Formats: sequence, structure tokens, C-alpha cells
Amino acid sequence: MQTTRQDAKPSLRPLIHMISRILPLVALFSSSHSFVDAAGPLADGQTNLIAYWGQNLNKQVASFKSSPEVSLADVCKNTKYNIIHIKGILSYYTVKGYPGVDFNNHCSFPLNVFHNWPIVSKNGLSLLDCATNVGKDITTCQAMGKKVVLVIDPLDFMNKTATLPNGANAVADNIWNLFLGGTSEFRPFGPNVVVDGIDLHIWSNNPDGVKDLAINLKTKMGSKYIFAASPRCQYPDYLFSPTAWGDLSPYFDYIITFFLATSNACGFNQNRKGFNLSLTDWSSYAGSLPLIVGLSAWPTNEVILAKPGDYIPVSDFQSQDLISQFTSLAPNFAGFSLLDVSFDMVNLPCKNDPPSKKPRYYSDFLYQQLTLPAGQRGDLTSGSYQCLNVTYVAPSPSPPSPSPAANNGGAKTTTTTTAAAAAGGGGSSAGTVDLNGNNAVNNGGQQPNQGGITAINNAQGTGKPTSDSVGRFAGLSWLLVFGMVLFL
Repeated sequence: MQTTRQDAKPSLRPLIHMISRILPLVALFSSSHSFVDAAGPLADGQTNLIAYWGQNLNKQVASFKSSPEVSLADVCKNTKYNIIHIKGILSYYTVKGYPGVDFNNHCSFPLNVFHNWPIVSKNGLSLLDCATNVGKDITTCQAMGKKVVLVIDPLDFMNKTATLPNGANAVADNIWNLFLGGTSEFRPFGPNVVVDGIDLHIWSNNPDGVKDLAINLKTKMGSKYIFAASPRCQYPDYLFSPTAWGDLSPYFDYIITFFLATSNACGFNQNRKGFNLSLTDWSSYAGSLPLIVGLSAWPTNEVILAKPGDYIPVSDFQSQDLISQFTSLAPNFAGFSLLDVSFDMVNLPCKNDPPSKKPRYYSDFLYQQLTLPAGQRGDLTSGSYQCLNVTYVAPSPSPPSPSPAANNGGAKTTTTTTAAAAAGGGGSSAGTVDLNGNNAVNNGGQQPNQGGITAINNAQGTGKPTSDSVGRFAGLSWLLVFGMVLFL
């Protein structure tokens, strides 16, 4: 008997059923957010160093006026910071209703206004055209795998009514269109330059519109962008408190608590008990969010945003093993943030660094402390300015895997890394173990200049498909379904 097409259909039903089961997975894998977006902004473990750049604070010290803050690109190339917060938006509402932007010696009003832009401003701030310097450097940093986050640190206030011209809705729309995923003819960093996120660095104690702004921005940004808050150390903070916000995790990706300008309440050397209590309180309130400890990058009280006792000298870290203490007080402790880069670049605390080698910055020393295991961070006499020159020896390797296919989960490779050298800049390594004891990706003997920080949002070498391969998979699956429908 001749087989008709009608008779052939039943044999295809199992295949059709299988495809119908796969389609939901195809939709999941082909969503708009890549694996990189979903993994989170911070480095794995406690090795995060976050810079604050853009205000050149050391200009307030007469002896440093001839040493202005280096460019953003230089920061990314020559330091251990894995996230750079650039400051920033200093006014919610200025000329033509746009936010006021300032980056001090890098890009400022009125020199860097847009063409045919008004050069009169009531508060001395305006939207700026920073594409050729700051915008170009943002692209350089991002190409190196480093994140650039824009800081909102306003000198003015929003209207408490969100729908008014200077209310939270208009401010959020401007930030989205000018710096994030929206569009505008006046994008300060260039038409195609997008920052990696936003930091609410608001110390004004005026809550009007702040939570509405956060909700509006989070709705627009979703999980694709970083959203951070950086309050002062006194707990509860006037703006960021359990009463005003409840749980912070629906809004933010990490919290930076700055132990600055509050020495009587929680300064490290002026009120150690208050420091420890504040660290514990912020850790508890942050909950599941990583907690970054914000510190002064300079030891004198001439910094406008610090007081005597805020600075923690290298001798205290080494003689007291402060990293272990911080981890004990705050289980979600995830690294340090320094205010600011201009002071970090002139603070060379390791007096034993030889003249023939690049001296270590304060941030380099902190990176050494973060990456060395407990017991290897030093036990020096208090008051010493001799920084550690130690060699970290990785654990003995595990037996090799019998299957070549198991390369991603195979044995660790023993290596030695001189912490002093690691603190001085990036380099090359072949199949190394990072300083947290994790397997590092073997990139053919070359690792990018990331200072050894292994970012969990780097999909390379993790066994996860990239967004390109996901797209190809989704496209082929839909093509298969379409062809099957035509055949039937």
C-alpha cells in the first residue's frame, strides 16, 4: 500500500513533542541579558579595590598642586583597582534642565561645554562635553575588563514631588538618556559610550526624592547595570536606613560604607570601638549584599573629606592582621574603596621599596593584604613603615585528571607569586593559581593586566556559553521548528 503524507505524521509526533519541551529553554538562553550581566559586578571573594576618581582632592595640599590626578586610562592601566567610580554628577538640575557634571582638572565648566551652550550657570555647573578625554578613557578601561561607575554626589536637592521638572522622574530620565542605555544629542561621554552603572554617594541628609530616584533608575537599569550606594559609617545613615528603605538588596549590588569625617563616631584610630560596631551594623543591614569598606587614601587631616584618625597605616594592617578582623566582624566584607585616586598616587607607604623598582601605592599595599592568606599578612612591630616582601606558595597540586576533556575542573598548578611584585602591576602567568587559591584561567601564558583579580562576571573559561553562541543556538532552534512546520 502506498504510504501517504497523512500516514507519515504519527512518526513525527515524538520529535515535535521533544521540540516543544526545548522551546522554553531556547527562550531562556536567548534573553536580552547575557551571562556576563547576570553574574554580578564584583570580583570573586574579597579582592575588590574600588577607586574614586575625578575630583583631584590632593589639590588642597599645597605640596601636591604640581601632581594633579592622573587620567582615568592611566588609573586602569597602572593600578590594581577593578572598579572605578568617577565623580561625577554634582547637581541634579542646572542649565537647560540637565544635570551638572564636573571632573575637575579633567573636564570642567565652562571650558568643556557643548558647542553653542550657555556659559552662565547659577551654581557654576552644567552639562559638559567630555567625550575626547573622559569618554575615550572609559572605553579604554572597559576594554581591559574594568568597570566604570558614575557617581551622583549632588550639591543641590530634588523636589520631593517626583513628577515636577526637578523631581526624581525627570532626573532619572536624564541620567538614563545621557549616561546609560537611552539616547540624547548631548551625551557627555560620546554617543556610544555607556557607563557600567551608578553610585548614590549622597551625604546631604536631605531624603527628598532619593528613594524615588533609586526606584526609577533600578527599573530602567534592571540587572544589566551596577547600582551601588555609598553612605557614611554612622549607623543608621540619615538616608539609607532600615526605616526608610527596608531591605537594600532589591535596589543595590553592593554597599560602600565610608569611614571618613566621622572620627568621633566610627573613626578607626579615634574610636576603634565605634568603628567595629559600625562595621558590624552595616554588615548586618547589607545582608546578602557585599560590603566594601571605604577608607582615606592619605594620612593627614588636610583632606576635606577625612579627619585625623581616619587613615589606617600599613603597620596596623600588618601587626594586627586587620583583614581577618574585618572578615570576622563583617562576613560579607568584600574589599576596600579609596577616596581618592589623586592621594593614592602620591601615598607611597612602603619605605623599603628599592629605588630601582616601581614604588607601591597605598592601594597596592591593600591589594597585597587582601590577596594574601591569613597567617601570611605579616606580624611587624607597630609603627613600622616596612611593607611585606613575602612569597605566597600555592597548595600542592591535586592528582591530574585522567580525562583531557576535564580541563576546566582539573588540577591546580603550583606557582609562587611574590606579593610585592604582584602589587606593582599586572603581568603574565601560565596556568596560575590566584591568591585566593582558586583555579585561574590558562590564557596561553598571558593574563590581562587585572592585578590577579578573578572577576566572576568574566564568562571566558567558566564553561558557560557566550552570548554569541547562545544566539546561534537560539537561531538554529527556531529555524528547525520553522522547517518542521513547513514539512508538516
